[in-house]
Amino acid sequence: MTLKDFLNLNQEQRAEHIFHFGTYLGCCMERGNLYNMSGFFVEVVYNDDENAIQEVRGFQDTAGLEPYLNEFEVKLD
Repeated sequence: MTLKDFLNLNQEQRAEHIFHFGTYLGCCMERGNLYNMSGFFVEVVYNDDENAIQEVRGFQDTAGLEPYLNEFEVKLD
């Protein structure tokens, strides 16, 4: 699936697609959870007060990764 195809889905369909095909990368407490979708990334923002997903946002630009960079530990073997 391309980013364009993903963005044409509604929020519920996006969340379902991530559940089946996404690779969890990490969490940023101020933003949400980050997933790799083989060609683009997806950020899932959860609303604790409503106990529901607030937004599922797909992107390819590296600027969208910046909030998560401090959350990851890179290990070089």
